[in-house]
Amino acid sequence: MVQVTATQLRDRYKAYLKAVNTKQWTTLQGYLADTIIYNEKGLNKDGYISLIPTDIQYVAVDLVVDTDHLQVAVRLENVVKGVKQTEHCFYQFTDDLLVEKVWSLVVDGEATGPHKG
Repeated sequence: MVQVTATQLRDRYKAYLKAVNTKQWTTLQGYLADTIIYNEKGLNKDGYISLIPTDIQYVAVDLVVDTDHLQVAVRLENVVKGVKQTEHCFYQFTDDLLVEKVWSLVVDGEATGPHKG
């Protein structure tokens, strides 16, 4: 296994997230393995990218890296149609620092702004 520092893995994830948020799909492909396992389902790069909502900006609230296993755990927040959502994700990277596995769980959100209860 390749030796990676916490800073390198964190920066790699942040660059991946920036590509997601700016909808730079060609750039994003450079962060992905040829096959990505998303919640136990195998997808090619285009299939994985097609799952990303185009109207959401993700903010990494908590970010933890495990350099021994090349994993990132993150709590993401976003607002969709006035509802704040939290998503918990775990990412597995290859030795080349490409995303190869993603486990994602979206937690029910709470209304914000003019849609607030």
